[in-house]
Amino acid sequence: MFNQLINEKRIDVVLKKFSNLDWLNYSLEGVALEVGFKSRTTFIKAFKEKTGTTPSQYKKTIS
Repeated sequence: MFNQLINEKRIDVVLKKFSNLDWLNYSLEGVALEVGFKSRTTFIKAFKEKTGTTPSQYKKTIS
């Protein structure tokens, strides 16, 4: 429960950061590490749970 809340907050940060086009050039691993995820897999899972899409798909829609 606590980890889920923390991960949701991390995803909120990612969504805000993606408004800066420089962040769109980061790899998924880079983005995950910048906001505190230790694993790419956990990042992708948390992102999909919050947004309904993967980070890669999301990046394509806003670039």
